[in-house]
Amino acid sequence: MAKRETLEQQKAYHYECIRAINTHHNECIRAINTQLNELVPVSQIPPELLSKIFLHTAGQHAYPARVPPQICVTHVCRHWREVALQCAALWSHVDVPALPEKLAEFLKRSKDAPLSMTLSFRPLRWHLPSARQLVPPEDAALSALSALHRVQTLTVDASEDPTDVVLEHMGGRAPLLESLTITSRGLSLSKLIHVRESISRMLSHPESRRLRTLATDLCCLTWKEIPWDGLTRLEVHSNGHSDPGEPGIPSFFKALSHMPCLKELELRKV
Repeated sequence: MAKRETLEQQKAYHYECIRAINTHHNECIRAINTQLNELVPVSQIPPELLSKIFLHTAGQHAYPARVPPQICVTHVCRHWREVALQCAALWSHVDVPALPEKLAEFLKRSKDAPLSMTLSFRPLRWHLPSARQLVPPEDAALSALSALHRVQTLTVDASEDPTDVVLEHMGGRAPLLESLTITSRGLSLSKLIHVRESISRMLSHPESRRLRTLATDLCCLTWKEIPWDGLTRLEVHSNGHSDPGEPGIPSFFKALSHMPCLKELELRKV
């Protein structure tokens, strides 16, 4: 019995030695491959230029993509991954809905870079090998809106009926916001009023004076309460609803008189 235990111990020891040798062998191969990769011309591209190439590539793809180009470049080689992870702007485009872990990773990798955010409230259907996962739109939206203070460009598609909790958070402060696009077609009148109040609240904060571009089908914004000092482009068109409680035309024209920087005005079916 003791002899058998001794043999088992020796067997385990030899297996451990083999695993250690294999691990060392694989590490040597990776090190050699890394050195060989450093000799090819593409590896001589300066990190600053490589970052610009990555940014250009990411900008050529429609969102949302199942595997975003930002993720793809991190799987080419160690050097590309390091450059991509150091380029905060590469991760600054946030598209919602998205898988929570993907969204959290984008927000983390973008560091303190200003964000460009596209926000809609439809549920995300994600196909897994064994099942179909449904990501609640509220969870993704709330996660994204936690970074509202970093958003520079915001596109909101409110036609999928956002919840009251989401609208409450969307009315928060956005001190970096320079461009805002809002679509609300298809909403019920009661929900439209809540969307109007949320957007008006966000734009009414004193920090919102950096806003330069606004495109909206919310004719019923609280025009008189929003600072318009820096607005250069305004596009307003009707969403088909008429809210008896909405601010009238005189309020809108009075707001126009407080837009000294306005260069472009587009009105459609207002």
